[in-house]
Amino acid sequence: MVREFEDSDGRAWDVALGRASWGAFHALFVPRDGGEARQTLLAAEASEDAARRLHEVDADELLDLFRRSKPYEDGS
Repeated sequence: MVREFEDSDGRAWDVALGRASWGAFHALFVPRDGGEARQTLLAAEASEDAARRLHEVDADELLDLFRRSKPYEDGS
């Protein structure tokens, strides 16, 4: 599942669920115009919970997740 998101500067992002090798789940923010992706840890213990949370958050909560995000690290 991918959501569309626009930050407070008007930049468009795709938001998808990501999973780290240690079982943590992230909201991955990928800029539609290219550039560095960002990630935010989600409070979820199972992939279904993380996907539901990411799907159900409203625009303000999505903006909060984005503001707390850090540059993406793939962990490999």
